[in-house]
Amino acid sequence: MQKSPVEDANFLSKYFFWWTSPLLRKGFKKKLELTDVYKAPSFDLADNLSERLERLSRGVPRQVVGASPPLSERYYVEQPSLGLAHFVWITPLQCILCVGLLWELIEVNGFCALATLTLLGIIQAWLSQKMGPHRAERGGLISRRLALTTEIVENIHSVKAYGWEEVMETIIKNIRQ
Repeated sequence: MQKSPVEDANFLSKYFFWWTSPLLRKGFKKKLELTDVYKAPSFDLADNLSERLERLSRGVPRQVVGASPPLSERYYVEQPSLGLAHFVWITPLQCILCVGLLWELIEVNGFCALATLTLLGIIQAWLSQKMGPHRAERGGLISRRLALTTEIVENIHSVKAYGWEEVMETIIKNIRQ
């Protein structure tokens, strides 16, 4: 594996991911092999990251004035939310790129498959919306039957002692229907 060019890249190259251009050009011309992929940069190796995290966690005060989460936890929560914010603009871009790749690779058939999946998704959403009330009603009946059956099993000694087996069997059959 080759050394990662990101280590020697300047600020603009890192910011705009220009350092990936040689790899992308090579991948466009031929299928990439494992030897074509770069090694992880030294600053992204697990050892270096864990040491950095330990250093930072020792130097950060545990409490912020007027706050009840430790600072490190608050910082962490604010970072998993900022990270997800990028999906707002990345997702439409990925959809456009995927449709372009589908067109490039399998042309019209890709759009047929995409249209079929979209139609099936819409039908599935409509059916689940229609089945919602029935599922809720059925769930109520099932929970009532299970509650009664559980009560009978817990009190089986009383049922046996008083000879109520046939009565309980009739009640359960009626509930099942």
